[in-house]
Amino acid sequence: MLSAITSRLARGACAAAAVLAVSGGAYALAADQSPPRATATAKADAPRVFSRFHDAPVSIRGRTLPLALDLPGGNFLVFGKASVRQDAGRSMTCELQATSGNFDETDLRASGQPTRQAFTLTVVHSSAGPASVSIACEGPDPFANTVDGTLRDIKLTAIEIGELSNRPG
Repeated sequence: MLSAITSRLARGACAAAAVLAVSGGAYALAADQSPPRATATAKADAPRVFSRFHDAPVSIRGRTLPLALDLPGGNFLVFGKASVRQDAGRSMTCELQATSGNFDETDLRASGQPTRQAFTLTVVHSSAGPASVSIACEGPDPFANTVDGTLRDIKLTAIEIGELSNRPG
């Protein structure tokens, strides 16, 4: 009897292993029926995502380039994000720029008191060969040695897409 149960369990385990091998996934097999776990295995039709971050504070003095992301050739939808701290009366402009020339920018101002705020920028980019995207910030005087603000939690994420259309509206 014990031998028959052991044999059935072994056949069940082999069947589960075969299903996992064919599906290419890694699943948690437990008595509590845990859901599938994420894997690092990419499917052929899945988009490629490239990302880079810098969480430590970066002081903005003049024109500062706190983060860049290298990309292979292709079409990309790119997001940039950062948190900013500025003292009262300070201002600066931050820009997400692709080597294709496409860009997005925002003006940041701290009027009567120190401020903390976050910003998100978006740009599309297309190139036949390697390229890059970057976040750059500068104060009102790009040659001054004063701190116009501090960036932290900076993120750049590029998602490769198939077709790209970018027209004025």
